[in-house]
Amino acid sequence: MSRKLVLSLLSLLALLFIAPAVAQLVSQPVEAPVLPPMPRMHVLHPVLPPAATVNDDGDLGVEPWMTPEGARKAIEKLSADRRDLKLKLSDSTAQLNEALRRIDEMSHPGGSQVTAYCKAETLSANTAGATEDCGRFRCGAVDGLCKRVCHVTGDCAGGFACLDGRCITGEEAAAMNPDN
Repeated sequence: MSRKLVLSLLSLLALLFIAPAVAQLVSQPVEAPVLPPMPRMHVLHPVLPPAATVNDDGDLGVEPWMTPEGARKAIEKLSADRRDLKLKLSDSTAQLNEALRRIDEMSHPGGSQVTAYCKAETLSANTAGATEDCGRFRCGAVDGLCKRVCHVTGDCAGGFACLDGRCITGEEAAAMNPDN
């Protein structure tokens, strides 16, 4: 991933976690409820509304009928949730930075993820930019490195043949075998 993409994802992640928490912390006046006078009843266990409610979005809301103490508790919970989200974001940012550092370390010239490839039939190169002329041998298609010993003529560059692990020309082969 490019740094721009990673930074964009990090910004989006921050917006997803921080914006809802900050929006809930906007100061809203809490008004005392205006209730009609209640007729006198003899109730042994009055039923009271809860101190806070959860709305359809799953957010803890502050209702107009809340007591100041209930509203304070709801605000304290929201503040604690916001602190937790900030810590998680900080941890995620640290993990992301560590991952980016490791990627940079592995992929720079000389890093552990520098790999070889065949730039041409007899030219080995690596992702760090270094090249090696394979001479009489071919570049290995699997590992991207120059072959050092031949087992078959296919291990040798064009115009050479394999004899006893070496790539030799036809003239060299004829000189070694004067009977032909």
